[in-house]
Amino acid sequence: MKKLEVYYLANKSKNIYFALLGDCSSSKNEDEYFDNDVIKAGLEEVDKLNKKYCKNSDEDYPKFNFLYRKRVWNPSEKCYLGWERKRGLLCQFNEFLVDGINKFRINTIANYAITLSKEKVQEEDISKQNSNLTSNKIKYVITLDSDTNLCLESGLELIGAMAHVLNEPILDENKNIVVNGYGLMQARIGTNLESARKSLFTKIYSGPRWNRFIY
Repeated sequence: MKKLEVYYLANKSKNIYFALLGDCSSSKNEDEYFDNDVIKAGLEEVDKLNKKYCKNSDEDYPKFNFLYRKRVWNPSEKCYLGWERKRGLLCQFNEFLVDGINKFRINTIANYAITLSKEKVQEEDISKQNSNLTSNKIKYVITLDSDTNLCLESGLELIGAMAHVLNEPILDENKNIVVNGYGLMQARIGTNLESARKSLFTKIYSGPRWNRFIY
């Protein structure tokens, strides 16, 4: 959450939102005693950041959000864990944004959408309204690992590159694949000064400034 706060300060925009995707650990039990502690801490932190930076804003959603997955039984590994691990986490997040299908145990985006929905529609129409509130608003997703940084205005640069007319993805309707442009874009990989000194590999990979330490 501290890193999300830094990313926000470096990439301030009304149209950029931040979410921490919490993946549950593998376990012999579907629910663990520490899950509630993790959820409580996550909700407290997003509430703290939203009150700090978005108290009087007119955002469509809370600026900071927290999602935590459910464990499902995996017969091949004979334990409960998040479906398809990291890849599945991103798939379920995109599934929620596109179709409004919420498979998360905790999802502050969905909670906010449902709160708005209850004011406008009856209970049986909430899932449909939820889908509209998400898919009509969120256009791009920038994924960051724990060891990835969103530097000053780099989020805006990534969005600008993706939105460029020459990069617009063109789909083959029959094969449902991108035949021109880009559906995904990989940002440049760099090494910061601190990490550049940690191993021989990073000294070589990070560039000529550390070459004198290699020999």
